[in-house]
Amino acid sequence: MINLLEKSKYPIFVLEGPDGVGKTTLALELQQYLGARYIHLTYRFKNKMHKYHYAAIRLAAHLSQHQPVVIDRWWPTEIIYADVYRGGSPFTKHYFKLEHIATQMGVTYVVCLPEDRERYLGHFDDLRNTRTVAEISRDPDGNLGNLYDEYSKFYKSYFALKENVCHYDIFKNFNDNDVSRGIVMRSICQNILEFAEDHRSGL
Repeated sequence: MINLLEKSKYPIFVLEGPDGVGKTTLALELQQYLGARYIHLTYRFKNKMHKYHYAAIRLAAHLSQHQPVVIDRWWPTEIIYADVYRGGSPFTKHYFKLEHIATQMGVTYVVCLPEDRERYLGHFDDLRNTRTVAEISRDPDGNLGNLYDEYSKFYKSYFALKENVCHYDIFKNFNDNDVSRGIVMRSICQNILEFAEDHRSGL
C-alpha cells in the first residue's frame, strides 16, 4: 500500500493557473521531456470534490512509483474557481489536509500565471476567438479578471511562502519561430525538473 505521507519515488508536478495560461501545453511538454504520466483534472463530482482530489493524489502516488507524474489542476483550482464562480467551496478544510500530503510527498507546484495581467486578458480573448475548446469559452459573466486576481492573491499570500513552488510565465523568453520555442520549452522543463530535484533532496 502506498503511504501518502512519504516522499514519492519520482517527482509529482502540479500545474496551477487560470484558463489560457499555457498549463496544458507545458504539461504535455513535461510529459514528453520527462517520460511522465499526465493527469488532467476537471470539475467533477461537485458534491464530493474533496474525495475526487484525494483519489487524484492517491493515483499520482501509485503512478509515481514508476515514473514522474504531471497533474493539470488540483485542489487550489477548486478553491479559487469556487470563490469566483460558486460563492466558495464547502470542502476548504479538506484541501489543507491535501496540502499536508503534498508537502510530505515532495510535490512541486508550478504556478502558471503571467505577470502582465492586461496582456493575459487580451491573449485569452484571442484564444476564445480562434479556439472552440470548452475551457476557453468559459467565463460568460466576464469574471476572468477576478479569476486572475484571485490566483495572484493566492500565489502572493500562500504559494510565495512555500519552498515547493516555482513560477511559469507564458509570455517570457519566447520568440515567434517554432524552433526557438521548442528549445526554450525544453530549457523550461529542465529548470522545473532541477527545481523539483533540489527541493526533494532536502526532504
